[in-house]
Amino acid sequence: MGCLRQRAFTLLEICIALFVALALFSLAAGIVRMGMKEGDLPRLRDESAGLIKSARALAMQTGKACELTLDQTRIAYAGKNTGENALPEVGIPEGVRFEVQLWPGDRWIVPERPVAWLFQPSGLCEPYSLRFSQGDSWISFRIHPLTGAIDNESRALQK
Repeated sequence: MGCLRQRAFTLLEICIALFVALALFSLAAGIVRMGMKEGDLPRLRDESAGLIKSARALAMQTGKACELTLDQTRIAYAGKNTGENALPEVGIPEGVRFEVQLWPGDRWIVPERPVAWLFQPSGLCEPYSLRFSQGDSWISFRIHPLTGAIDNESRALQK
């Protein structure tokens, strides 16, 4: 009778395959993590712009002024935030520096105490500027007083 020999992988081949898979996984995880960090600042800009537009729309719909509060940890609606008029809150992640440039002025401040931002029923608001920074990356934008939209944006996103 012929001897049947089964072909199998050696321990060395399995170890090499696992090492290559682990190296590829580590590389991919580093790229994804770096992409998430770079995405924090544009995401904060988008969430803030959405909240600002919602606050302006709420003031115009209800005919009452709408107030947002800005501090180091969040941008939030200052009123009763329930029901169909509930507005989202923008949380500032740890490691992100949040600064505000009040109008009139050219100095950036870190809001250590809550800063009130009033949106009038006419749709007008003060033209505040906001800046988010993380490490060497930053993004800043000014809110147009008539439209509540981003008027002037500048950024430096480092990899």
